Amino acid sequence: MAEGRLAQWLVANGSTVKMNQPLFEFETDKITTPVNAPSGGVVTFSVEAGSVIVPGQEVASIDPAGTPSAAATPVPSPPASPTAAKEAPVASPAAASAIRNQNLDASTVAATGPGGRITKDDVLAHLANNGKTAPAPVAPPAPAKPSTDLTKVTAQVVDVKLPRTSS
Repeated sequence: MAEGRLAQWLVANGSTVKMNQPLFEFETDKITTPVNAPSGGVVTFSVEAGSVIVPGQEVASIDPAGTPSAAATPVPSPPASPTAAKEAPVASPAAASAIRNQNLDASTVAATGPGGRITKDDVLAHLANNGKTAPAPVAPPAPAKPSTDLTKVTAQVVDVKLPRTSS
């Protein structure tokens, strides 16, 4: 993995976080995953939401003895493009890529994923239906607990940096 995007902060800048609390969502072309705090304390952002980040880059610092900011506010997301007058539904990274590649309007694709998210299967179903929005099938229930032990992934995050990987 060469780079990804800090999709969104899940905590406010200047707020107190606990160890293993989700801090931000990291997005690549294939996945979006939360990154947890390696320790507890007051978080200070170094990078804005929407920024491209690389493994090992510091995106925030956590001061264990810090005092929370009275006006703990999230870093604003980058401004939306003027052409995006109406809000498009959120799409998974794979679905967003398929939407771009097929020159589709995301608002015309029926979203069946968790939280109303557009999945790659939604885009494929939309294309199979000649671009007409098909009735949304019922999404399967989310699994009760993850099927993969994520402790090893969390343990790789040090000082709120993404782990370095070899290319």
